[in-house]
Amino acid sequence: MTTKKLARGFLRRLERRPVFSLTTCSRAAAGPQRVMKAHQALLRETRPEVIETGEQYDAVAARLAELVRKGGRRTADEARLMRLLVVLVEDYDRRHALPPARSTPVERLKYLLETSGRTPADLLGVFGQRSHVNEALNGKRPISAEQARKLSAILGVKPGVFI
Repeated sequence: MTTKKLARGFLRRLERRPVFSLTTCSRAAAGPQRVMKAHQALLRETRPEVIETGEQYDAVAARLAELVRKGGRRTADEARLMRLLVVLVEDYDRRHALPPARSTPVERLKYLLETSGRTPADLLGVFGQRSHVNEALNGKRPISAEQARKLSAILGVKPGVFI
């Protein structure tokens, strides 16, 4: 089961839980500073940040899996941290998603344009003319190795995606 599926399942269960639990009530009674210190300690330990590399993704996914496995033994602070990690993983997945492996280079280009929020006009620097951009997007013009390198720089993927 992927980390993303685990996280989604956790969030669904979390939404069904009552807002107050014995743990949160007893900790809140102990004082807001104690609760903040525990949360800050978790943040220092995990150091959540925007995921940019595969190594960061793996580290965050491993931490998220640990929190998911804790189940009902998870503290309120750990639940907050887990929700944050889910957001970071979903953001990375959205930014680095690729269409199915059996898709053509043109389908991949269209997909990456759509998911990145770019338009065909952004590809003028790669293809030179609007007609060439349209031909490439319609599959009538093949993508050269040089164009693949330029596309990879613009869209943040490897050039081989377009060949």
